[in-house]
Amino acid sequence: RVLFRSPTATWTSPGSPTNASAPSFGLAFEAAISGLTSSDITNTGTATGCTFNPSASSGTSVTVAATGCSEGTVAPRLAAGSVADAAGNDGPATRADATAITVDRTPPAVSAFTSTSATPTNQSTATFRVTFNSAVTGVAAGDFTPTGTCTGWTVDSVSGSGSGPYVVTLSASPPTSGTLGLDLASGAVLDAATNAGPTAQASATGTITIDVTPPGTPSFTAGPTGDIAVSTATFTFTGATADDHYECQVDGAGAWASCASPRAFTGLSDGAHSLGIRLVDEVGNAGADVTRSFTVDTAAPITTASITNASPAGGSSTTATGASMTFTGAD
Repeated sequence: RVLFRSPTATWTSPGSPTNASAPSFGLAFEAAISGLTSSDITNTGTATGCTFNPSASSGTSVTVAATGCSEGTVAPRLAAGSVADAAGNDGPATRADATAITVDRTPPAVSAFTSTSATPTNQSTATFRVTFNSAVTGVAAGDFTPTGTCTGWTVDSVSGSGSGPYVVTLSASPPTSGTLGLDLASGAVLDAATNAGPTAQASATGTITIDVTPPGTPSFTAGPTGDIAVSTATFTFTGATADDHYECQVDGAGAWASCASPRAFTGLSDGAHSLGIRLVDEVGNAGADVTRSFTVDTAAPITTASITNASPAGGSSTTATGASMTFTGAD
C-alpha cells in the first residue's frame, strides 16, 4: 500500500524589531523537498516591496532573505502545494505562515528637552529633562555637554529608562554667572531595532540664568550716630534696585531679616546699639553690609555737687589773695 503525505514546513523568524536591510528567516521541512522558488513566498505583513530569496530550491532546511522591504511588518507565507518531496507528494498541505517581525529603520528622536531648574538661580546644581519618541538604551552622562556663557559645569548623572523622561543632573564648584544650556550628542542612544539617534545634536529648549554676582552696597541717608538722649531712632537708607531688597540686623546679633527704609525703633534701652543693612538680590546673593552705631543715654545728669575740700576752710577769713577747693558731682 502506498501512503501519500504532504511535506510540512516550519518557519523560524529573526528577532524583532530589526533595522536589517535583508532580515533572514529559517524554513525547515520534515523531509527533503524540491521546487522551492521566490514566487512561492509572499508577504502578509504591512511592509511593501518585499522579495523573498531562498538560499536553495531543495533540501530539508533553507534560509529566506527578505530584501527590498519597506518599514512595517514582514510575515512570509509559503503557498500550499508549492514544493514536493522525493515521493512526489506536494506540500505543504496548507499555507505555512511565519511569525511577523517589525522592520524599523527610523532613528529615535528627542521629543522634549527642557530645563527643570529655576531661573535665574545662584545654585551650584541644575537639572534638565529629556524624553524620546520611543524606548531607548545607552543614555549616559558622557552623551551630554554643558553649553552657555558660564563655566565650571559638569554632568554628574543621568537617571531614567525607556522613552524617559531622563533626568540629567549637573553641578559646578563654584559656578560663575552666565547662561547654562545642555546638548545631547547625535547618535548617542539606540532604539529597540538598534537605530542610533538622534540624527543631529539636540539642544535643550531655553537656558538657565546663573547669577552669583552680589548686589551693591547700600548707604545710610539719615539716622543717629554717637550719643542720643532719647529711646527712639529712625534710619533711612538707599541703594536698592528693582531686583534687590534690604535686610537689617539689629545690634550685630541674630539673623538678618527683610526690612525697608525708613526703619524706626522705639523703647530702646540705654546703652550701645547698632543697625546693619545690606542688599539681597532676587536669587539670594547678599552684598556687603554697612553699620551705623549709636548710644542711648536717657539718664538725667546729677543736679547737686558737694565740696570735699576748701582752703581756707569754710566760715573762716583770710588776708590771702587766693583760695582753692575740690568738689564732686560730675555726671
